[in-house]
Amino acid sequence: MSRSATGRRRRFASALLATLLLVPASTLAAADVPGRSQALRLELRASESELYVGQLEPVEIRLVVPPGIELGELTAPELSGPGFTLSPLADEQPVESQEEREGVPVLVLTWRAAVSAVKPGMQLLEARIDGSVVVRESPGHGSRSRLLDDSLFGRGSLFESFFGRRLESMLGTRRRPFHLETGTVEVAISELPIEGRPEGFSGAVGEFSITARTASASVEVGEPAQLVVDVAGRGNFDRVAIDGLASGDALRSYAPSARFEAIDATGLTGRKRFTQTIVPREGGAHEIPPLRFSYFDPTERRFVTQESEPLALLAVGAALGGAREASEPGTDGGVGLAATAFRSDPGRPSRSMRPLFFETAYLLALGLPVALVAVAGIAARLRRRSADPERAARRTADRIVNESLRRLEVACRERDPRAFFDSARTAIRTRIAQRLAIRPEAVTVADVDERLAASPRVVDSLRHVLENADAIAYARAPIDSGSLDTDRRRVREALDFLEGMA
Repeated sequence: MSRSATGRRRRFASALLATLLLVPASTLAAADVPGRSQALRLELRASESELYVGQLEPVEIRLVVPPGIELGELTAPELSGPGFTLSPLADEQPVESQEEREGVPVLVLTWRAAVSAVKPGMQLLEARIDGSVVVRESPGHGSRSRLLDDSLFGRGSLFESFFGRRLESMLGTRRRPFHLETGTVEVAISELPIEGRPEGFSGAVGEFSITARTASASVEVGEPAQLVVDVAGRGNFDRVAIDGLASGDALRSYAPSARFEAIDATGLTGRKRFTQTIVPREGGAHEIPPLRFSYFDPTERRFVTQESEPLALLAVGAALGGAREASEPGTDGGVGLAATAFRSDPGRPSRSMRPLFFETAYLLALGLPVALVAVAGIAARLRRRSADPERAARRTADRIVNESLRRLEVACRERDPRAFFDSARTAIRTRIAQRLAIRPEAVTVADVDERLAASPRVVDSLRHVLENADAIAYARAPIDSGSLDTDRRRVREALDFLEGMA
């Protein structure tokens, strides 16, 4: 590089350093003024400017770092917008890349997240971040020149200082805090149309497909079988729900459970698996009809209903409650009980005509098969009870509630509102789902008001816990940890009531 080019680069770096020294931290947010590529800049990029209620879309938060600025600490950026529920960042560590802005190479740090529209109308979305920059003091002319040369994408101090490799070891440096905001991004949110809305529509918005299968092709009558239904695609999986197979004369069914598996870090694409227990009431071949799932496609702007393929399930055994025909005495060519009861051995003389059923050995021989049949019946009954889906669901619910209460007590002692309300919500949703025979993740505050016949005090406690848990999880609302002891009593009271109802 020529001496003149090196001199220009040093003068440019000196001007940048002087700017950082003179501009107050509170005014660094004005970094997005056109033509000022030398200042920090925070950007918010949404993939769509028009959404539907319930639609989940990715957003990017980008911090643009020009050459000559070294970053110190960085907090994770925060999103805010009253018309959205906000998912956590896909990764608190940003993705690094290099771009050229107005002919100047810059470092770009990118965080990804997803937002779900919940209110119609023109809604505002914005992001903010806090951090610090490293300002270098100049102990001497030679040292100052070397440091400024390095800072202009020389050998890595821009990157090294960000990862903390050299920052703490440098002499004559100090940190200056900054606060950056993106400004508001306007997003138009529309209500889903009423016309053409399918029956059973759960509010899912995106593009999905549905498949179904049974865990096994055959099962014993009265024994549980598993029906597995997968809904896969791209969209808001929080609103993906199915009713499953309804109970009938031939098959008894129970409410399905659900588990979501994300494919990407934002949770925008993935698969939601529903597992439903079904029990055949009678033997023979049973057809499981196609299961339907409806969603709204925002690209096509219409409702779509998809069906799974019909399935066959073979049930082996007699119908539940049916009596098996007993053999008539003597039909196997032998002598019936009435005849053998008084039979004596004709080849040996008998001292008396005492009937055989008074003999101890005969009674033991006669009672042994009866005892074996009784033991086998008791064992089969115990197996059926242990496999009973209702009992299994009750045991699972008890285990989840007890574990959630244990975590709740720990969070209360440690004054951790986020862990406290997360555990409380899990316990309460599990008990309400058991009471209403629905999935725990489908329990909402509306269910408390509409479907639970509880006292006003219990309803108030349930609403309080669920609303605070949602506020912490989705809106990152601050919660006073001083009220956790009172909240703990309210949770216990509500759970005692729900357990009494279940």
